[in-house]
Amino acid sequence: MIYALIVAAGKGSRIGSDTPKQFLNCKGNPILTYTIKAFEDNPKIGEIVIVTSFDYIDVVKNYIKLYNFKKVSAVIPGGDTRQLSVFSGLNYISNNCVIENDYVLIHDGARPLVSQEIINANCEALKTHECVCTVINDTDTTYFSQDGSKIDSIMDRNCLYFAQTPQSFKFRTIFKIHKDAYGNRDLSSTDDIQLASRARKEIFLVRGSKRNIKVTTPEDLQILGALLTTPKF
Repeated sequence: MIYALIVAAGKGSRIGSDTPKQFLNCKGNPILTYTIKAFEDNPKIGEIVIVTSFDYIDVVKNYIKLYNFKKVSAVIPGGDTRQLSVFSGLNYISNNCVIENDYVLIHDGARPLVSQEIINANCEALKTHECVCTVINDTDTTYFSQDGSKIDSIMDRNCLYFAQTPQSFKFRTIFKIHKDAYGNRDLSSTDDIQLASRARKEIFLVRGSKRNIKVTTPEDLQILGALLTTPKF
């Protein structure tokens, strides 16, 4: 089984709205519904689990009914941080009779333009790798500054990548990493690849896309509107 774990518990304060970004409308539909549909439509994905804030659980359940999503098996409350929200989702999945070769793709709820090609590339890479990160190349000249006021060095952009999601794992691997981090009170991670790196896991890269944006600011919402082709739900 390949699970999709969609993390939609963030408050999205930087977008300047009282409504979390993943629940804002774009071209007639909430952003989160586009994200769910991407995984719903992929035949490799067997089950979708959504983690959201307690106040939005009923909202997400209504989406599932309204858009007739069939693969969503659970909508569960998240934690105070992204790391704790993911851990909550992994705990739920772990009670679903996970077997040795089950995998999980962890994806941002506010990243609605993930393509079928990216999802497929993650699924394929998991056949031979425990930990997989979706990335795009750095195409701009990148500088390093220690104090933020002067350039200390110029980075080699050929070796630099920007992380996206999905970040994908053999389920038992990432669940153990999260359990160990939680037990050690290592709760500062901003994504799951950071935790895997701290656990000294080898991480394989698959190519993402500049279209696979995460909606974080009002400008991102405008870009999404320009890129988005409304799907037939």
